[in-house]
Amino acid sequence: MPSDIVQIKGSITIPPEGSWLSRLLNEFGDFQISIVSLLPVGPSGGNVLIIFKGIDAPKRVSELAPGGGIVSRTILHEEENKVLANLKIDGHN
Repeated sequence: MPSDIVQIKGSITIPPEGSWLSRLLNEFGDFQISIVSLLPVGPSGGNVLIIFKGIDAPKRVSELAPGGGIVSRTILHEEENKVLANLKIDGHN
């Protein structure tokens, strides 16, 4: 079966302080973070399926408290240094 390869180059501007993404990058700067999906909910909220990879990931992600745009956190799967979590976010927080 033939397949096509598409290469895309781009950049992402990280929002200013106070956004959920800025918060994650500040708190987990030593981690590899992969956003698997983002499902919008309402005008400014959503559910983010995200993978955290780093030393002691289950402990550090479990300590992630609401605030800074993050409404709640649910850990879906964890391994030694890897966590799959769902974050409920709201841009108005």
